[in-house]
Amino acid sequence: MKVSGSVLICLVIILSTVCGVHAEPIIGSGANTVQRNSFMFEGHFGYTSYTARYYLSQQQWIGFGEGESNTAMLILPQLHYGIFDFLSIRLSVPLIMNKVDYGTALSSSGIGDVYFDFKHRLYRGENGLPHVSWRAGGRFPTGSKDADVPLGDGSMDFLAEFLVTEEIPWCALHANIGYWYNGTVDSIDIDDQIFYAAAVEYPFGFQSALMIELNGFVSRSGEDQFYLLEVCPGMSNKTIQNLVLEASVKIPLKARGGLRYDFSPFVGCRYYF
Repeated sequence: MKVSGSVLICLVIILSTVCGVHAEPIIGSGANTVQRNSFMFEGHFGYTSYTARYYLSQQQWIGFGEGESNTAMLILPQLHYGIFDFLSIRLSVPLIMNKVDYGTALSSSGIGDVYFDFKHRLYRGENGLPHVSWRAGGRFPTGSKDADVPLGDGSMDFLAEFLVTEEIPWCALHANIGYWYNGTVDSIDIDDQIFYAAAVEYPFGFQSALMIELNGFVSRSGEDQFYLLEVCPGMSNKTIQNLVLEASVKIPLKARGGLRYDFSPFVGCRYYF
């Protein structure tokens, strides 16, 4: 949903290293699980200002008119718990704030669609082989679809995802691919989605690391196909024990369908306890 030009990223970011604090991509997800009987709190904040809408009939992006705007803010607290070293669960409760003005000003704020999932590590990486995990879960229709700007689509959705992480002395590599099965609302079948991500994390000293991620999704097919491919440069730093601070900016490379933005800053933290 974004196509774009130049972006300034100067965000300081922070990760902490203690036994059990693993590398993770900022936007996507890694294959590591939370240690048994341990918790991880993860929180992220994102701000998006949309600039254009895609019109399928004309097969092109058309920018907003003068005075039109659409902005969204997301606060995403997530709580992880390690049932076993190889199995962790996660609860995510998105808090959403929308402001839209296409000639009439509308706004909404509140809880979006809550989701719950588990991650099961299939293989603990060793002898040059990567960590391998899979994840499954559901998204519940807790966000109001009747708000002035909808906070959810009202459907019950299900997730399946495959994740790989390779940690080598000079960098960490992450990749995942998954499928969102979206349910039906008012006899309308919501589009399913294939999503994917890949990230490289490169430490450069001072407990910090540079990161570059590619993320995207595809839904529908043929002339009705929607897709997004974005690059997400970021940084991280492991200075404070058990705490990871991080920041990134999402920049679209290729997109078709829905709304577009030029760039979207994204900051967050992870705390292990």
